[in-house]
Amino acid sequence: PHSTLLVAIDFDLFSTLSSGPTHLSALASATGASSALLQRLLRHLAATSVVLETGPDTFAPTALTQLLTDPRHAAALHYSDALPTPVLAVLPRFLADTDYRDPCDQRHGPFQHAMRTDKSPWDWARGRRDLAGVFALHMSGYHAKQGSWMDAGFYPVAERLVAGCREGDGEVLLVDVGGGLGHDLEEFREKHGELVRGRRMVLQDLGVMVKGARELRPWVEAQAHDFFGEQGVKGARAYLLHSVLHDWQDEAAVRILSNLREAMQPGYSKVLVYEHVIPEKGASWKSTSLDLTMMGTASKERTEAQWREVVDAAGLRISGIWTQEPGSESLIEVVTQRTSKL
Repeated sequence: PHSTLLVAIDFDLFSTLSSGPTHLSALASATGASSALLQRLLRHLAATSVVLETGPDTFAPTALTQLLTDPRHAAALHYSDALPTPVLAVLPRFLADTDYRDPCDQRHGPFQHAMRTDKSPWDWARGRRDLAGVFALHMSGYHAKQGSWMDAGFYPVAERLVAGCREGDGEVLLVDVGGGLGHDLEEFREKHGELVRGRRMVLQDLGVMVKGARELRPWVEAQAHDFFGEQGVKGARAYLLHSVLHDWQDEAAVRILSNLREAMQPGYSKVLVYEHVIPEKGASWKSTSLDLTMMGTASKERTEAQWREVVDAAGLRISGIWTQEPGSESLIEVVTQRTSKL
């Protein structure tokens, strides 16, 4: 069970086991857990191929064991235990009680039913500072094993982003809006350092995240910012929204995009939306499972038609969509069009 992995992570069982085959008594001594408890846990972990049973009460690591020593994957399990798992557990009852309507009210949805709160998921999360770092670490791990829009052969960074970018002390190449601890900016700097040298990149998020980003990455130019307010960086070459808009229903997504539109310079600035684009037919289970997870907070993944509707309502237009493989995130390039419809 999921809980078995969490228990093992919490007392460093996988890290202790990572050196090679180890007897139960040595594991008990190293972790401080009782031999009786360890024996029961390890039997199950061996039965499910998380660890390898090499002899009586002797266990060795597997590739999965090594993976679970990565703090990012451990954070994913802790985040799942704190939020998606309890929310999805009440989803069947919630849908039955609401006559099987698609959840769309982010203040009266499955999340509130599970957590027994009248707060939105985001207001609730602000009161759980312990989850902020866990969530940011989880997101960095979630994206680490996937292809990135910054990779060669995905989105043409040099041609469509860096080319034509103004130079000068005040010029900003990229603003990562809602960028957490700055993992995307660090990746961008690592992969395109020769193209961005001398140009500014700005990280924006809520105050608690900005503080963590500055501690983790002292080089980052970080700003406390609420994307429902005015965008303070005007006329940047690009504004990145990575896994931001899927957290919100259409009206809120339009507000976020509209605030960026007001800061954009027509004909120069772009918004780069990095999100899943669910195909009209033959969707990948990766995208659909994420969409059902988002249902728990009354939010959603979108099809291309739904993306175009939201972007158009914000007075913007989609100038291109780049997708590397089914079930992965797509890069949606957005430019100015006209005044907002809303």
